[in-house]
Amino acid sequence: MVRSRVLGQGRDREYDIESDWYGVGVKSRELGPGLRSEGWSRFSIGVKVRSWVLDRIPSQGRIPSKGQAGVGSRSGVGSRSLVESGDDEVGREILKMKMAKFSPQSPIAKTFFSFFLSLFFLFIIFSSSTATIQNNNRRLEGKVAIITGGASGIGAATARLFVQQGAKVVICDIQDKLGTSVAQQIGNKQTIIYVHCDVSIESDVKNVVNTTIAKFGKLDIMFSNAGVIGNPFTSIQDIDYNMIKNIFDVNVVGGFFCAKHAARVMIPKKKGVIIFTTSIVSTFYSDLVHIYTASKNALLGLTKNVGVELAKYGIRVNSVSPYAISTPLIRRKFERSFTRCEDVANGVLYLASDESRYASGLNLIIDGGYTTTNVALPEVYKRLFINKTM
Repeated sequence: MVRSRVLGQGRDREYDIESDWYGVGVKSRELGPGLRSEGWSRFSIGVKVRSWVLDRIPSQGRIPSKGQAGVGSRSGVGSRSLVESGDDEVGREILKMKMAKFSPQSPIAKTFFSFFLSLFFLFIIFSSSTATIQNNNRRLEGKVAIITGGASGIGAATARLFVQQGAKVVICDIQDKLGTSVAQQIGNKQTIIYVHCDVSIESDVKNVVNTTIAKFGKLDIMFSNAGVIGNPFTSIQDIDYNMIKNIFDVNVVGGFFCAKHAARVMIPKKKGVIIFTTSIVSTFYSDLVHIYTASKNALLGLTKNVGVELAKYGIRVNSVSPYAISTPLIRRKFERSFTRCEDVANGVLYLASDESRYASGLNLIIDGGYTTTNVALPEVYKRLFINKTM
């Protein structure tokens, strides 16, 4: 049953349109002033469509003798016809709506018409179904995320992926020009915005969270990604307080502030996800980057401890530990395959989505298997055995 409203100069009428293989039945009832049709009706492929008014309530006002009415298919194919009204004194009348003929007259023409019309309807149904499936497959549909350090690298790649997966995103950084440009490239202001934030300053982090709530109404995902490495080749003998403070303020203190203010708005909702970017140096050690290594290990400890506290509120806390990220500088210095930003973004997507709803306290290592063995062993093996036998 499809409902159609008829409006015009006389009075409103509402039509109940019932269609079958042979035609369309229309039943009207009085609503108020006016006479114009706004209705949709299915019609059968290859069958001449007819419709008629089964009932008309007596009108007390003057109805125009003719008014426009439109009936069409759900695909948007329609026709126009005239509604002919009888004398206002008559209580119940039968009004005929003369429809345009949809089907050709010759059998061959009818066959081709039916075939192509069927293909058209199948195309419409397939397109609609595909769009629905794509929307249903978006893993962050309806979620809101904050990404610190979002102007470049892992943060920018994750922001792009999150928006593609249906999330609203707030990226924050201290690189204002670059951050604004990245946000504009990824989407419009209804899907992604940039906010300045130095994560080592608590008021900046608090402002980002408050801005997110004001703009999008909630916060589902906090990706604490901002970090600095410092001078990787500093000896322990050359380290001073300022070097330690600069790295720890961003990597560790910034992580504390992100977790604190994310929890502030997530706890009342009894749900949420907090993700930290740690590093492969939280599981693999060397004689380099002492301060950076210490800061990322501290962040890994924070991940697990905060995860224990917030579990009772339904908030999951995890971290992602990438290997060295492939940049032009890294590729020029080393002849090996390194982690891409997109590889890490995919890992973060998993931790942010409902697919990982039972994972908390997890440190997801993304290193191509680098840390599963001692990388020095192959070289030692070659020197001890292979070279001597050749």
